[in-house]
Amino acid sequence: MAQTGVTIGVEEEYHLVDAETYELADMPEVVTTAIDMLGAEAQGEISTSQLEIATPVCSSLAEVRSHLARIRAVADDVARRQGCRILAAGTHPTATWHEQRLTVGDRYRSLSERWGLLALQQMITGCHVHVNV
Repeated sequence: MAQTGVTIGVEEEYHLVDAETYELADMPEVVTTAIDMLGAEAQGEISTSQLEIATPVCSSLAEVRSHLARIRAVADDVARRQGCRILAAGTHPTATWHEQRLTVGDRYRSLSERWGLLALQQMITGCHVHVNV
């Protein structure tokens, strides 16, 4: 990509699943370890069975690819060392919202207060591509 002032960044959200059963895994320690290893490139999501990663702002697709490969590898390694895997899927195929726990933090408490059960009933993850032109 030629230098045109265009920038791009990608966020990916993952379900954390048990490495053997593939059931959702309530593993906030995976998120904590990922944050320790990746800094601002990792964060929690509304449920303790989710992990979000994000590239820095990039100026080329090659740069995005490089960051995503590195960040995904670290996230996968962290999850594996704690008996989990990361699942990149819009929703978990068998889990129910009853199994979800709210991530600790002001942002998630505020969302829960505002939206009630809907906050945890959205068992979705996604990929967000941010393009600045």
